[in-house]
Amino acid sequence: MDFVDLTTSPEDPPAPQRRTKRQRSLETNSGDLTSDRHEEQQARQRIMQHAAHVNRERGVTAYPCVAEAQRQQLEDPAAGKHTAPPAAGASIPGAPHQAAESPQAAGNMLLAELHAERMARQVKRQNVTQQPLPTSSSKPDAMPAQRRLREQQQQQQPPSSSAEGMAQLTLQQRGNDATELRLLTWNVWFREDLHVTARMAAIGAVVQARQPHFVCLQEVTPLIYRLLAESPWWRCYHASPCPPDVPYFTALLSHSSVQPRGACRELPFENSAMGRDLKTVCGSLGGWPVRVATTHLESPLGWNQMNRAARVAQCKQSVELLDQAPEEDVLLAGDTNWGPDDGTPPLPGGWSDAWLHLHSGDPGLTYDPKANPMLKPGNRIRRRLDRVWVKLSRWRLHRMELVGREALPGLQFEGRPVLPSDHFGLLLTLCLRA
Repeated sequence: MDFVDLTTSPEDPPAPQRRTKRQRSLETNSGDLTSDRHEEQQARQRIMQHAAHVNRERGVTAYPCVAEAQRQQLEDPAAGKHTAPPAAGASIPGAPHQAAESPQAAGNMLLAELHAERMARQVKRQNVTQQPLPTSSSKPDAMPAQRRLREQQQQQQPPSSSAEGMAQLTLQQRGNDATELRLLTWNVWFREDLHVTARMAAIGAVVQARQPHFVCLQEVTPLIYRLLAESPWWRCYHASPCPPDVPYFTALLSHSSVQPRGACRELPFENSAMGRDLKTVCGSLGGWPVRVATTHLESPLGWNQMNRAARVAQCKQSVELLDQAPEEDVLLAGDTNWGPDDGTPPLPGGWSDAWLHLHSGDPGLTYDPKANPMLKPGNRIRRRLDRVWVKLSRWRLHRMELVGREALPGLQFEGRPVLPSDHFGLLLTLCLRA
């Protein structure tokens, strides 16, 4: 089924009709419009029909903001303390019965897990600080029983002769010894009719050459997922699954050298008419835990339906949720669709925009018809749609660059060169603090 994204694949504005000066200004500066109003209406109907189908399956009938409800369910105002999260699959009082996990339940579970991890880490720190320091008069028998048992078990276990086991140990050792953290985010463009096999091979070549520890992809279709999964480099990564019956989605990958600390979790946005969500995963690198998340915020549907309120609310919900994570280093990357009229991103204290920190004088346009000749001539949309927001403690920003700016040799589409995507990718490198 042909599916047109009216945001991340902007086309020419519709044919000018009788409009006011304000409307013409909005039309000039707003992105993601089609040259055919009939095609725009059909695309909008397909988006809404798909969203309605997804929401019916999730049991969602309304789209309230759930950030405040999540906090209230995890904290008992009367007792002034945190309450235990509901068990998996348990119904929430006052909520309609749902056959499948709802977006609000997913958000509650994710927030509860983050809180539980934070509390467990605090208890662990308290135990470490309360444990008496060893003195010169300490005897071997004073070694904690658990440590003695662990060392005995390690001595009794024979060394693994499996090549796969040795490779895994090598990867884990590389992760423990890592002094750099690399993250790649890229909107791969779901256009399957535009040399999709060659474009995905080019994106895969960047991944294989640069070996990012985390890969955040947007506009992944089932076909694109299969093409990437058949690549040799894919075997070095743990990837979020391909969801069924979804035209396009986000994917989050972590390298095998990253020691996993839980499975990838998904939080659907309840106010999304396009099935958008937040995916997050936690892993350990360089001996320190780090949480990475990716998203594709709500897209505009035209000059008169920019979806700013939904996009801002999704951004605010994402960063507030991630800000409560127990990890001290958190990264949120993806296609934000952020425009000049969306205002300043609602980042909490301690968060920063990685590109602005490293390239204060460079606009860092990831969607730029002047630099990407594959886009239609006359397209005036030039924006920094893709961003990486970070909250760092153990790691520090080192460098950041645009990738995927070279045309693929020997390929053309409608007489224009072909690049890996209509978006440029962003490759961020962090270094451990001394």
